[in-house]
Amino acid sequence: MPVDNNIAAPLYHSDWMTVVILLSGFFIWSVWRNAGGFLEQRSLEVMHGHNRKSLFASNTVSEFRMGLVLSIVHVLITGLFLHHLAVYFNVGGGLVFYLELCVLILTYHVLKIGIVRYWNYLLGSEDKTSEWLKSYQVFNMILGLLLLPVVVVITYTYRGMETGLNIGIFLLAIYLVVLLVRSVNIFFSNLSSFIYVILYFCVLEILPLMLAVKVALNSG
Repeated sequence: MPVDNNIAAPLYHSDWMTVVILLSGFFIWSVWRNAGGFLEQRSLEVMHGHNRKSLFASNTVSEFRMGLVLSIVHVLITGLFLHHLAVYFNVGGGLVFYLELCVLILTYHVLKIGIVRYWNYLLGSEDKTSEWLKSYQVFNMILGLLLLPVVVVITYTYRGMETGLNIGIFLLAIYLVVLLVRSVNIFFSNLSSFIYVILYFCVLEILPLMLAVKVALNSG
């Protein structure tokens, strides 16, 4: 992995990075304080394929809010990790660049969810969309939580930057593999052709990323 060892250490002690980390920590604390078993319950539902019986259960609104908070943490922390990775490879850096990364991540997720919904509408399998959305949200939230300590190490421990980046890349790779396996299991459980898997990967993984990058470049 190429690296510029002359990266200025003070860059990793910028005030805005500390604000992002503290804000993310506060969000996580608020969720755990109000409902510590929320993510565990959602994870078990995803693993066992359970769905809530009533859409209008009393805790639906509160769970939606907690899921939204942890999703925001995912965007903030994943964006900060990608920022450190970009600085490591001398691609970019700074607060504006970080905000652009957050917008890119958010755009990617919005486009991907929209494409998945349209894809299943065309295939007549809208019932699988909710199951996929729940899995997708849970995996995103878990990724954000796992990357938080990694980002802290990279930000405040200059010598641990390469180790932190390697761990973060490994977590991202695991996230993508698990998400791909889960998605194939949901949408193509009754299909034996490998062509459908390749088609899924191209349409639902690569296309949203390309569109998000295009939107980001046009907005810049």
